[in-house]
Amino acid sequence: MKNFSLYLVGFLLSCSAATAAVYYASPTGLEDAECTFANPGTIQAAVNAASTNEVRTSWDECDTVILLPGTYDYLDGSKGKPYSAITGDSRTNHVVVVRDYIKIVSQSNSPDDTIIAGNRASSYARAFALNGIIHLSGVTISNFAAGDGSAIRCKDTKPLIENCILTRNYIRSDGEVGAALCYGTVKNCKFLYNGDTSPKGRGGACYSSIVNDSYFEGNKAARSSGAGRYGSYSNCVFMSNSCATEGGGAIYGNASSKVIDCVFQGNSCPSGKGSCLHTVPFVSNCVFRSSSGVVAVYNSTVYDSVFTNNAVTSAQNSTVINSLFINNSVAKSVAGTSTC
Repeated sequence: MKNFSLYLVGFLLSCSAATAAVYYASPTGLEDAECTFANPGTIQAAVNAASTNEVRTSWDECDTVILLPGTYDYLDGSKGKPYSAITGDSRTNHVVVVRDYIKIVSQSNSPDDTIIAGNRASSYARAFALNGIIHLSGVTISNFAAGDGSAIRCKDTKPLIENCILTRNYIRSDGEVGAALCYGTVKNCKFLYNGDTSPKGRGGACYSSIVNDSYFEGNKAARSSGAGRYGSYSNCVFMSNSCATEGGGAIYGNASSKVIDCVFQGNSCPSGKGSCLHTVPFVSNCVFRSSSGVVAVYNSTVYDSVFTNNAVTSAQNSTVINSLFINNSVAKSVAGTSTC
């Protein structure tokens, strides 16, 4: 854990001393508080206070919301508000951010001591709805079930989510995607045990996000995309993610998806194709290890990668170039796949 004083100094150096403002929130903060260190408000109150300042046009002018340690209890979903301009739905959102260049960061920048807690059992509520150039860092978000980004719903990939843990968030309705996150850009985060309870869910963790330097474990989807649906992934680890039928136990991609420098271990799809990947047109420098189901990689193009200790066919309907196949228990490829 970084020393807060040193961290805050470094964090605010990116914001101009002449224009930057700092606001505080705490688990016991009130909506009408001053949002100072001595009188912190709710997260939304602090965001609102920052949003009343003059328009910021760069990180040199950014405002910062500091979240003091503790558990922010959002068990009552009625306390939020809809914001369909960002989310495209009428679900409740507990924190809405619509102005550019606001940083929301825990005091220690550690997700271990700053937790945003929802109530998936009784509330279709989302933790954050983000629109614009926003930086969220150092929190754990858990137990939300709004659907289509239950923890965080971004309007596009401009918001940056960094050094966060998104765990045990869910979708419950047919056709929803991204139990933890929709859109957004991700760096150095953990996605743990997110999933869906719908028989037609897709996207156990994230949907159409740009993800870097992150870890996915135990995420699942009823149909496809156990860890991620669409989007691109770089320098990530995918451990024991799964889907049931359509394929993409870890990732189900689209025409623009890329997967680079990633490790896949123990991912599965019992009756669908692509225990690791389904429909990813560019895959480079990855390791596929100990997959189970039908086939590890389906309908994808793979370069400079390693397939090892897989109990399934390594690739089908794919092109595999300059790659190694080591100690796999079945044939490395089947009809429709070329290897060179």
